[in-house]
Amino acid sequence: MQRDVELSSCLQGIVDDESLKKMASDESSIILKELQASMSVKITGLPPSATTIRMNRIGHSPGLKKGGKWNHICDYLVVTRLNDDCHAIFIELKKTLRGDNRAKEQLRRSLPVLDYLVSVCNIEYKKASKPSIKYLLVAQKLSESLDKQRTKIDPSILTSKEEYESIIVITSIKPKIDLAELVKN
Repeated sequence: MQRDVELSSCLQGIVDDESLKKMASDESSIILKELQASMSVKITGLPPSATTIRMNRIGHSPGLKKGGKWNHICDYLVVTRLNDDCHAIFIELKKTLRGDNRAKEQLRRSLPVLDYLVSVCNIEYKKASKPSIKYLLVAQKLSESLDKQRTKIDPSILTSKEEYESIIVITSIKPKIDLAELVKN
């Protein structure tokens, strides 16, 4: 008999503790940090069962050649159930939002890691729920070249959606992002 297993709890059973990011003390939010750029974002409205994975600790197969762009993946993966739906949100943090596509490429190249983790859950627990996927790029500020546009953008309210290589990337320059707002976009 197959049993439907909540993906976030399954991931907590197979991913090591150092790869898991713990929730904030209020237990409904998490602060994600970009270590090299000293910036952070707070994701609010998380249910207690949410699982956040530091993707640099998981990565792609160690057998892949070093130095290739296939090894560049996003910073975090948040898996949670909200409104009876399972969601996986890939999150890339950048101190400065530039006009190039490197951050979006990191998001796009992260999906195989989730596919692998879901496959392991399916082997171990028989049937894990398949999540809907979101891609989130969060920056602390705009680069000078983007900020010199004729129409100034207020970074405190900036959130946009853009298609990139068959994925929809949500870009935000907010220090705090609500999960419910994110998954409804």
